[in-house]
Amino acid sequence: MGAAVLVAPTSLANGCIFANFGGGTGISSDPLLVATADHLDELKDDSNCWGYEFLQTADISMGGATWTSGIGSGSPFFTGTYDGDGFTISDLTISESTTNNLGLFGTVGSAGTIRNLGFSGSVAGDSQIGGLVGENQGTIENSFVSGAGSITSTFIYAGGLVGYSNGGTVTDSYARIAVSTTNGWASGLVGLSSGGTVTNSFATGRITGPDAGGLVGRQSSGSATASFWDTQTSGTSISFAGVGKTTEEMRNPSTFSGWSIASGWDATATWGICSSVNSGYPFLTSFYTENPCTSEPSAVGSSTPARYQFTFWLPDGRQCTSISPITVTAGTSYELPGEDAACAVTGSVVTGWRIPGQLAAFAPGRRVQVSGSQRFTAVLEYSWVDVVFDANVASLDQCLSDGSDSTRREASWSVPRELLLTGGVPVPESAPCTPPGHSLIGWSTEPTGDRTPLSTLPAPAVDSDGNPANAVHLYAIWSPS
Repeated sequence: MGAAVLVAPTSLANGCIFANFGGGTGISSDPLLVATADHLDELKDDSNCWGYEFLQTADISMGGATWTSGIGSGSPFFTGTYDGDGFTISDLTISESTTNNLGLFGTVGSAGTIRNLGFSGSVAGDSQIGGLVGENQGTIENSFVSGAGSITSTFIYAGGLVGYSNGGTVTDSYARIAVSTTNGWASGLVGLSSGGTVTNSFATGRITGPDAGGLVGRQSSGSATASFWDTQTSGTSISFAGVGKTTEEMRNPSTFSGWSIASGWDATATWGICSSVNSGYPFLTSFYTENPCTSEPSAVGSSTPARYQFTFWLPDGRQCTSISPITVTAGTSYELPGEDAACAVTGSVVTGWRIPGQLAAFAPGRRVQVSGSQRFTAVLEYSWVDVVFDANVASLDQCLSDGSDSTRREASWSVPRELLLTGGVPVPESAPCTPPGHSLIGWSTEPTGDRTPLSTLPAPAVDSDGNPANAVHLYAIWSPS
């Protein structure tokens, strides 16, 4: 009898351990199943699996986890197929300051496909940073990135969906997330396109940085067909490709007349559009198993569900007429406008929505249950912070300026928020006025008590409910001369 020959099981033959997923053998008729955060971690960590077929079977929350690389970061690239099947991945941060081509998927090779997948989280890296894919050489379809996170490049090229489209295709997809770069070419959908194509897609996110583009930041070659960006929420009217539209136009079905889109919801259409879903922008119907544009069925014998109005306001009392009022139906859930909502003044973003009688704000993009009419007031975070320097002298006491008693007891600076957060701005060496017989020791955030002088301007505070402050108040500390 000859010697026995040991043959590796199929799940180990090529190094990918199929048993670490929820089932399947990684072929199109029997994809590997992804249902948990552990399954996603396994896919990200095992490059031997990056050429197989995957099917997501549930919404996955990553529970606030942080990755330093994406699926397909490095070699080999992701060349398989990942079908989200209308599910989402959320609550994940992907961050590595020295990494290029960073996203939920780092690089998708020319044979790779990502489809039917939603992502909500944040991505930050060096260059070519995207929400869903860092570098796309393959196919992205029927997918989106949204939420209160951000896509950030510390160098160049960032896109809400794709950082760098290197001959790749994007079809029937969108991004609704803030995007920024330090040195240029941030864009709502694709940061840099070289031979890439975009079809039937849109972007609405706020764009920050030099050479911003509403849909495509920079394009050496490629095209965008029947694709749009919101010129109001993005803060830019320019793009290398695509067509800019106002917020009102982006919520009008006629803008998307060439798409497979229904006014309301139709499971046979790729897209739907109604005021109560996706802040009134088009939504992908495959992410819903029933009509999201109407209320739940009424009880037998009940009347038609009540209709209410949601209104959205600025803190100064002005109504945000481009997104308000919205008619909503009792018993449904409504997705609040996102960080990029057209309800912010120049130089600010929406960080929450506050209702009367409730101090804590709802997060942008959060779903709320409709039970009556409601007024929502935006909580704004400004890119510039007012720093007030208070001479800290009673109104009846003398306070000398240029040798005479001054009525001006305060002065203020406008300082970029980013500078205050880095802690590098020194406090001034003088006050608006000086009480006779005193010399300035320094500045404090407290008007009285034992105080240690500050050497630099403090960062703006965040209150107990997480709402940002847009002003810093400092008080002079005096010593008798």
